[in-house]
Amino acid sequence: GTAWIEEGGKRIRVKGDTRHSFGLLANPYRCDLKITGPTGYALPVTAGPLAPEGQMEPEPGIQYLGPYRWRETRYTLPRLQEARRLVALGRMSSWISKEIVRVDTKTAEATFVPATRLEVRWAQGVDSEDRGVTAEVSSAFETRRARLLPRLRGGTGRDGRTLVATFVVPRGPVTLLLRSSDGPVLWTQGLQAKQPNQVVEVKTP
Repeated sequence: GTAWIEEGGKRIRVKGDTRHSFGLLANPYRCDLKITGPTGYALPVTAGPLAPEGQMEPEPGIQYLGPYRWRETRYTLPRLQEARRLVALGRMSSWISKEIVRVDTKTAEATFVPATRLEVRWAQGVDSEDRGVTAEVSSAFETRRARLLPRLRGGTGRDGRTLVATFVVPRGPVTLLLRSSDGPVLWTQGLQAKQPNQVVEVKTP
């Protein structure tokens, strides 16, 4: 079937297989969000929410708020139904909100501090029989979890693949670990998050 989506004078055609159905959920409510922190050289950035507490972290940058590129520090965007911690990622900088931000009101402000986009790579894990290994990172703000997914990173696994999990954390000391699907810790390491982007190569026995 075919559907048309129309908003702000723009009309977009959406086509789908007639054997399936799809639905759209409109969100007419807007929030005027002002961010403090990224300015000047740090712009543009992509701003988006982290996962709700206790849920698996998505790839940073996939979910974003408002325009994909923030060239200013204030934009109007759809309201979120729950408070979330926000991140802002640029080409040469990474930022994270100091507080959990409520974006379910007409206006909101978020103060960002420098952060590190931390990529955890485990090449040996590509050949592991345990497909449920997760990565965890504990920072001054909180502990977050993400599932390790295969990526082409020139690793030593099959076809140059390695397992990857990515986090955005505040600068400072953090603790990383890998946990098997049945609970035991496979690897752990403490480090200083001090650059906009850092890579950690996991070496397990």
